[in-house]
Amino acid sequence: MAINEEYQLQANAFRERELQFTDLSREYKEKLEIVKFEREKLALKEEQFVRQIHKAEAGGKQESAKQVQIYESKMQSRQRDMRKAIEDLEDKLTSA
Repeated sequence: MAINEEYQLQANAFRERELQFTDLSREYKEKLEIVKFEREKLALKEEQFVRQIHKAEAGGKQESAKQVQIYESKMQSRQRDMRKAIEDLEDKLTSA
């Protein structure tokens, strides 16, 4: 009977280790799923951040181009006004 009891003890110990292994395996899989989820969440946040940066850059470029166009338009208008003023002065000098 002692041999049978020894085998029973070994079988019980083996079952206990198997249950521990199963529990550890389940915990590992759960943690792995959590890590995968967090990684995907971070990837989505990064993608959103990159899109926001591109949008801001594009908006800044458009605003800069608009400001340059306004500046150039004002400069052309001022040049026309100055040419007209010079022509008027020249006309006064030649007619006087």
